[in-house]
Amino acid sequence: MTGLLILAAASASASSLFQPTEIKAEENRWSGSVVFNLSSATGNTENTVIGGRFQIARKYKVLTHAFDAGGNYTETTTTDAMGMDVTDVTQNNWFAQYRMEIQTGDRTFVYGKTRYEEDQFSGFDRKAFVGGGLGHTFVKTDTRELQMLIGPGVQYFEREVPSPEPANFERTETSAAVFFGQTFKQVIKENVTFEQSFDATVADENTTAILNVAVKSNLTDKISLRTSYNIKHETDPPQARKQTDTLLSVSIGYDF
Repeated sequence: MTGLLILAAASASASSLFQPTEIKAEENRWSGSVVFNLSSATGNTENTVIGGRFQIARKYKVLTHAFDAGGNYTETTTTDAMGMDVTDVTQNNWFAQYRMEIQTGDRTFVYGKTRYEEDQFSGFDRKAFVGGGLGHTFVKTDTRELQMLIGPGVQYFEREVPSPEPANFERTETSAAVFFGQTFKQVIKENVTFEQSFDATVADENTTAILNVAVKSNLTDKISLRTSYNIKHETDPPQARKQTDTLLSVSIGYDF
C-alpha cells in the first residue's frame, strides 16, 4: 500500500492548486473528444508508437451516459548480429469504460460504472470492474471544477500464466473492491488548461492506482495540443513485475 499512499498524497497536494473537471455532457446531444498521438523513427532502430483515447457523453434531464476508451501500442525493430530484423512489442494495452450518472441534487449524483482492460506487459492479461456509488461536485466555477466519487464493486482479473506454471497457481481472481476517483480542472490562462485525475480500485488481492496530469493548449475552438504524464501503480503485480509504469505523451485532440 506504500505506493498507493504516495500517489494519493501527490493527488491531494495537487488539489490545493488545481480544481477538477466532471463528465462533459451536453443536454440532449452527444459531445466529447478524440485524442491521438503517433510517432515513427527509422534508421538503425525503427520505432513506432501509436496511442489514442475517445470520450463521449450525453445528458438527458437527470441522466448522463459517458463512454471512455483508449489504448497504446509500441514496437521496436533492430538488426541483430546476423543482419536479421528483430521486432519487439514493448507496449500493448487498451481499455473501455461506461459510466451512468443520475443527478439526485444540485451537485450530488449516484453512479454505476463498468470497466474492462487488457495489458500485455502488466502481468494481468485482463481486468474488469463493476460497481457504483455516490459522487459530488465540490467546486464548480468558470475556471475551476472539483469532483469526487466513491463506491463498492466487484473486481475480476486474469493473471499471465508463468512458465513453468506453479502447482498452486490461480489464474483468475474475483473479489470485493472499493473505487475512489477524483478529477480536477484549472484554467491557467486563456486557451491553456491543467487537468488532473486520480483513480484507485482497492482490493485485498491487488490495488490499482492511476494518476494522470495533463496540460491542454487550445489551438482553435476544436483542436488542441495535449501533453500528459500518466503513472499506474499495482500493489501486488504477478511474476515479479514492476509495481509502477509511467507514460509521457504529446498528442493532438479534437473536441466536438
